[in-house]
Amino acid sequence: MVTLDIAGISLGEVQTGAYSLVVHRKGEPSRTIPIIIGTSEAQSIEYVLEELIPPRPLTHDLFVTFMKEVGAVLTQVEISHQVDGVFYSQAVFAVGKKTVRLDARTSDAVALAVRTKAPILMDDALFAEMTAQPVPREEMDLHVTREHRALRSKKTAEHLEQLPVEQLQEQLQHAIAKENYERAALLTKLIKKKS
Repeated sequence: MVTLDIAGISLGEVQTGAYSLVVHRKGEPSRTIPIIIGTSEAQSIEYVLEELIPPRPLTHDLFVTFMKEVGAVLTQVEISHQVDGVFYSQAVFAVGKKTVRLDARTSDAVALAVRTKAPILMDDALFAEMTAQPVPREEMDLHVTREHRALRSKKTAEHLEQLPVEQLQEQLQHAIAKENYERAALLTKLIKKKS
């Protein structure tokens, strides 16, 4: 199995209202694989990548809380195969001494993995098949990074503008602790605007 990292999320080019979750082999960003996901899953993953705190728990947050309450641990996500562009995955849990494997949509499994820091794995043969033609680094940067940054920046600003000052102050403290000074500057500006 190949361990994957998330390169970003970009607006889907094939389906309207869909997003591409772009993944690559850990340490090898030139060989990317786009996985089509829905808007709500893209938003759920993006919240974690951007370290945003939603005003109310999202479905994936609720599931992670449930896992903690019942003593289940997501040990890994395994992307096993794809049929007609649809990727098939299993979420693997440890519940006590028992291992439980559940069929899951890849987008949901990844949304859980980013919240629990569980590894995202892909079958070796599937990875080789999907990356037979590596995307040049420059093209990947133009396609994903620029669009991803613009999308993230816009969504972050829109989300933050809706939060009350108390939550903005909490997020400011979190941004400073993480040494994310660009985000801290944005939060400070919004706090001043609302005060």
